[in-house]
Amino acid sequence: MEEKVSRFGLPLVSVVITNYNYGRFVEDAVVSVLAQTYPNVECIIVDDASTDDSRSIIEALARREPGLKLSPHETNRGQTMAFRTGLLASRGEYIVFLDADDYLLPRFIETHVFVHLSSRIAVAFTSSDMAQTKGSRIVTTAWERMNHYVLSGQGRRSDLLRRIDICAADVWPLKSEGLQEIESRVHFVDTTHEWEDWVYAPTSGNCFRRDALDILLGADDVEELKFYADSYVNKGACLISGALLIDLPLFLYRFHDRNGAGHHPELYGFSGVNLGKAAQADHVAWRKLVDRLTAEGASLVLKIGLQRYAAMLVTLQRASAMVPRLDGAPDPEKYVAAKLDECAAALGQKIGKGDLRLLRRKLSTARRRQGAKRRVAEFFLTLGRALDAPRISALGERLWGS
Repeated sequence: MEEKVSRFGLPLVSVVITNYNYGRFVEDAVVSVLAQTYPNVECIIVDDASTDDSRSIIEALARREPGLKLSPHETNRGQTMAFRTGLLASRGEYIVFLDADDYLLPRFIETHVFVHLSSRIAVAFTSSDMAQTKGSRIVTTAWERMNHYVLSGQGRRSDLLRRIDICAADVWPLKSEGLQEIESRVHFVDTTHEWEDWVYAPTSGNCFRRDALDILLGADDVEELKFYADSYVNKGACLISGALLIDLPLFLYRFHDRNGAGHHPELYGFSGVNLGKAAQADHVAWRKLVDRLTAEGASLVLKIGLQRYAAMLVTLQRASAMVPRLDGAPDPEKYVAAKLDECAAALGQKIGKGDLRLLRRKLSTARRRQGAKRRVAEFFLTLGRALDAPRISALGERLWGS
């Protein structure tokens, strides 16, 4: 009997490097994966039809490192489809999407898997802090949005982690140096976390359970979401099963002349993010998540139950108040109910008409409460402006976003 444990190995982690015209950086990304202290890793490169010298560089890397897997696109399909291509080509129980211009520090995977296997909550993903670089120099090691959550004390739970190296040392053969205080550095983000409150790392700082990604990236229709796939995947995964934040900088986020989302390393009070692009991405990501979860409603109800599924839709309905409005796009406030109506026939066959009515009633109640709260918020916002009273205006802002 004592020999059986040794037959089971550590989970496989698939690192999917997504590349588009980052030929000058992609070798660094590959080197960072090969230098990981965690022993069970596969590396897949998805080149999204680059027009620079990326393809020749990647092919040379594959000749030098036979273990690399290549899954190139023949036409440019966008970041989200690159995620899906990499997911389909991978075998791991855990998935890391690494932007080709970023760099994993050596203990990145080991730390993320340690937290996953030690956690008492089987979350959809873990998300770690980052060092921000300009050129070849590190400028700061704190991501403001994550650290605001950490410093507020949110998500702290006693005994959240049950250390795998202590409670099941036979299945964790690594020394795990540097993780002596890991219990105090992990914060839980619940499934009902506010949509607009981005507390996660960008793409490269996350380690996902494959099961969550199968729901989010299970169909080709995600191709509509060309950019900012991390908005869709991170927020969607958190909605499904929550997340854990790791208060350690475990990767390097590189700022350069072709960053899609940011312009410069953070300075307190100054955003390095392109807010216009971020707002558009937030709307499209929210809408695509509604599409996916309503289209998969019948199977999800069977997996997680009606109450849990209803809670997910209600969370998305509440989020509609904070989703940016875009010209020509559907009204977010009415969108969840409209998509549910489109899928009602298939959903009703699976769960029955009674449960479908209950689901619609919960969503309708959430919309009514949302409307009432908005009217109160508008009153305080108007009053605050009229009286030049910042505290009253702040109350209105809190009500609007709650």
